[in-house]
Amino acid sequence: MTQPVGLASIGLGWWGNVLADGVASTGKGQVLSCYARNPETRDAFALKHGCAAVAEPDQIWSDPAIEGVLIATPHSVRHELIARAAQAGKHIFVEKPLALTGEEARASARAAEEADVVLQVGHNKRRQTANRRLHEMLHGGELGKLQHIEANISVPVAFKPDLPDWRKNPEQIPAGGMTPLGVHHVDTIRYLGGPIRSVSAISKRVFATLDVDDVTAMIFELESGPLAYLVTLLATAGVNTVTLYGSDAAAWSEEDGTRLFVQKRGEPSRTEIPVTTIDTVADEMGEFADCVRTGREPETGAEAAIPVVDVLEAIVKSASTRRPVDVIG
Repeated sequence: MTQPVGLASIGLGWWGNVLADGVASTGKGQVLSCYARNPETRDAFALKHGCAAVAEPDQIWSDPAIEGVLIATPHSVRHELIARAAQAGKHIFVEKPLALTGEEARASARAAEEADVVLQVGHNKRRQTANRRLHEMLHGGELGKLQHIEANISVPVAFKPDLPDWRKNPEQIPAGGMTPLGVHHVDTIRYLGGPIRSVSAISKRVFATLDVDDVTAMIFELESGPLAYLVTLLATAGVNTVTLYGSDAAAWSEEDGTRLFVQKRGEPSRTEIPVTTIDTVADEMGEFADCVRTGREPETGAEAAIPVVDVLEAIVKSASTRRPVDVIG
């Protein structure tokens, strides 16, 4: 049996715990140590996941048992952590987005490439079963010629009393829900429809209980011709939907990728197609472990992740200028 990949977790909040649980469920990896600046946080994480709490990241970089790191920190410190991990020869799984600017994203990718370590980014929504099926239907010709994509990814974080301070900071969370949520479906739209050519965005505080924008709406022009629409909100019900409109049929991925509907042209209503759901976090954690062992490129490596950051940067610029912005890679 292949030896589980030895991992360390850096950034031990809600999502850091989700990643560690995903690793454990695969049997392909084992979180051996963890680091956060707050001693109580790292001690609680260590107790929950049966790993060692370390007081300094250097203890991770120097530990030969640690083959890779899981990074789920605020965006502003990811670039430095990726550079240090690569320098130490540790493989890297980092939460999305890879960075807030294309320049930093490319620098992180270069650091990993020069160190010959795996760099995988946590764009897991494309892995949802209904989204996988949308891809098959579209590229298999079942929907005809793609006309338009619509996506909504929203979570009521404005009502969370224990929201970390960095998630309420406009410098850390530009364009409102885009960095914690919307970039997921920038990736999904690119996965389904290909590269995004230009962006028109409006982002504002409507509910206005947070210092960050809580409604962000965008129109994209895809390089292949179709249009796409994406909205993300921070003060409404939890919603995660993706809809494709083709010349022969429309198809909907709904309820966080667990339900799939299709309506063919000429039919009066849509029909549900059963799908078998998967744990997308466990799926990506399993892939990360496999890539560490085999050296192969992950599905959402730098090639997939950098263009998402380029689109995010264009969204922030468009929202601030209220003008269309070309996506420049």
